[in-house]
Amino acid sequence: MKDWMIQFGDSGLVAKWDDFVLNNPGGTLWHSSSFLKCISNSFGYSLKLLYVEKEGEMVALLPLFSVPGLFGISNKLIGVPVSSWCGIICNSDEHESDLLKEARNWGNDLGAEYIEYRQIKKLRTNQSVKSTYVTFIFDLGEGSEVLWESMNRKTRGAIRKARKSELEVNVNNGSLDDFYNIYARRLHDLGSPAYSMDFFESLKREFGDDALITTVSKGGVIISACFSIKYKDTLYALLAGVNKRYLSLNPYSLMYWKLIEFACKEGLAKFDFGRSRIGTGSYDFKKNWGFPSTSLYYHYDLLKVAKIPALEAGSMSTKLFQFTWKMMPYPLVKKLGPGLRKYIVA
Repeated sequence: MKDWMIQFGDSGLVAKWDDFVLNNPGGTLWHSSSFLKCISNSFGYSLKLLYVEKEGEMVALLPLFSVPGLFGISNKLIGVPVSSWCGIICNSDEHESDLLKEARNWGNDLGAEYIEYRQIKKLRTNQSVKSTYVTFIFDLGEGSEVLWESMNRKTRGAIRKARKSELEVNVNNGSLDDFYNIYARRLHDLGSPAYSMDFFESLKREFGDDALITTVSKGGVIISACFSIKYKDTLYALLAGVNKRYLSLNPYSLMYWKLIEFACKEGLAKFDFGRSRIGTGSYDFKKNWGFPSTSLYYHYDLLKVAKIPALEAGSMSTKLFQFTWKMMPYPLVKKLGPGLRKYIVA
């Protein structure tokens, strides 16, 4: 059992880490050293990479960030912020307990309140578990024509309406400014701080041509945009936004369909639509495509607290924050949002 407080200049360890992520079926975009580096640099979180080696080769790993509470009052360990799931991956279940034990040791050393493991496969542990999120991953193996016929009629109708509304979609032809202006304003509409522009610039630098910016325009005006990344055999639709005045034209539906068509043409095997909390509008939108969802399991090792201290979407404190944020002027929230966002784990 080894741990490594990450130093990205150590090219040998980075190469070993990425080789394991690339070759293990459970390895995701969020496990990659490039993505972890972007989070560490943009948010200022401390990152530790826990791993097990056997005969000089990595056989299990777990990335963990130390995430501070507001005003530095508390902290927690998360694997990994921003991700849908990015927990333990290993060649054999025997190494799982080693990683959990080492993570707990680090958490206790830091005085962390709890450790959150985001898993798509349940851990063999008696930790507290939340399964309020699901993820939607589309199998692209049969091609876009078969997918179109398999889709829910309601979603096909929404795409046709968007086409009749003369919306123009450009896959990977937008600028970061195009995306960020739409994304940040949409987050303001929803009452949530946006990630910093620096975070997206960092992703673009790290992933280069595999980081795609897709836009939807109406009469030459950009009304929706999505930031996605190609990694391994999957296109990840990470974050998106829309001008609320054009929601009735269904720009999201057409944009995501064009991304699916693009992924099929690129020969990719999967389209990752991202996670959603069950019962939300985002969940309903994705469910209406007619493809199966996969449950996510968020495990919690409670170190200094008796219960999971999560801000639920429907709680009074969350609703009050969202209402207040919506009422604040956009120039102010655009300035304050990124600094505050680092304390709001998503």
